[in-house]
Amino acid sequence: MRAFSLLFVLVSVADAAGRPTVPTDLPEVVGHMRDGRACLASGDRDLAAAHARLILVSHKIKIRLSTAGYSPSAAAHCRRALVEACDIWQSALDDSFEFVLVDAQTQADVYAIFQPDVRLQGEPVAGYVRWQRTLQADAGKVVVQGFRADMQLRTVRPGGQPMPSAAMRHEACHELGHVLGLDDTEKVGAVMGPLDIEHPASGPTAAEVATVRQIRQDANQLLTDSQRTDTVAGASAKPVPAAIIKG
Repeated sequence: MRAFSLLFVLVSVADAAGRPTVPTDLPEVVGHMRDGRACLASGDRDLAAAHARLILVSHKIKIRLSTAGYSPSAAAHCRRALVEACDIWQSALDDSFEFVLVDAQTQADVYAIFQPDVRLQGEPVAGYVRWQRTLQADAGKVVVQGFRADMQLRTVRPGGQPMPSAAMRHEACHELGHVLGLDDTEKVGAVMGPLDIEHPASGPTAAEVATVRQIRQDANQLLTDSQRTDTVAGASAKPVPAAIIKG
């Protein structure tokens, strides 16, 4: 289980040390791509496809939104921030995939909840997401494959004032960026950077979009290659011991 938080600028200075200033893939995404290519080269097509699907999550990523305890107007405000963030990513990536809001939590890949106060390890943060990519195989056959993420987003500043709509949208864009495979950056002004409440990012940078586009392009190519009927030269299927791989 991994967790990434969107920190406020004022509390992110120490945390940002060593973080990149350009968009990068999550280490686990890099790992799944590496392992998927290795599986393909050795003839383990089912496992290669499973690694690709874990990176992509789905071409329809399903989100369950919870606004329990909020008034109808406040709930609509939260929903609008999330929907706008989904639309921003979809538009930036030419609608090559879709975020879909669903009613049942059991149907969802991502469970999103807005709360007045969000903390990670006791520190106030603008939001965070925890996720798990799971792959279980037995003798080279995929037994369990799944992705699950839980996202928490803040609606009230630590001082008690409401979070601006644009800042809430930045929060949602940031956490969805992790779902799509992006790592954090220390670059203020980027969606994957820390949140400047007074000057939130209006959407991902061209570099962030290009990085997600490449992640999904590579994963889709791996998936396509794994489904080809011809045999990889010099490769033969071989058993894979039962294993659980978690991101």
